[in-house]
Amino acid sequence: MNGVELFGMQIPAVAFYAVGLMIAFGGYSLWLASKNKKKVQAWLEQNPNAAKVYIKNKIWALGSGSLGVYSVDGEARNMVMMFSEGTKTGFYLTPGAHTITVGYQKTRASLVYQSVNTTYEPSKLEVEVEAYKTYQLSFNEKEEHFDFEEKN
Repeated sequence: MNGVELFGMQIPAVAFYAVGLMIAFGGYSLWLASKNKKKVQAWLEQNPNAAKVYIKNKIWALGSGSLGVYSVDGEARNMVMMFSEGTKTGFYLTPGAHTITVGYQKTRASLVYQSVNTTYEPSKLEVEVEAYKTYQLSFNEKEEHFDFEEKN
C-alpha cells in the first residue's frame, strides 16, 4: 500500500493530497475575500453616500431558501459591490434608480425520499434608493414575489 508512516501509523498518500488541497483552497478563499474587501473599500471611498442592501436568505429545520442576485443595472454579479457581515450578505448601490435581476431557490428536505427543490425564474426589480439608507431584499414564498423595502 502506498502511503507514509506518521506517528507509527500508515497514512495513505491520498490523505496528504486531500489535506493539501483543503489547505490550498482555504488559502485561496482567504486571498479572494481580502481582494474583494479592498475592491469594495476603494469603491466606497469613491461613493461614500452609497445605500446598503441586505439579502435575506432563509434557513429552517427542514430546508432553506436562497436568494441570488444575478445582475445590477446589467452588470454581472462579479461586478456588483458585495459585502459580508458575519452570516449576513448584501451589496451596495449608488443613490437613484436601479434594475436588479434576482432569482430564488428553496429546498425542502423530505423524510421519505429525497429533497424537493423549487426554482423561481429570475425577475427584474426596478428600485429607487436614497443615499446612506439601508434596505432589505427578500422573497415572499406565500405570494411568490420579491420584496425590496427600507430597513430601520
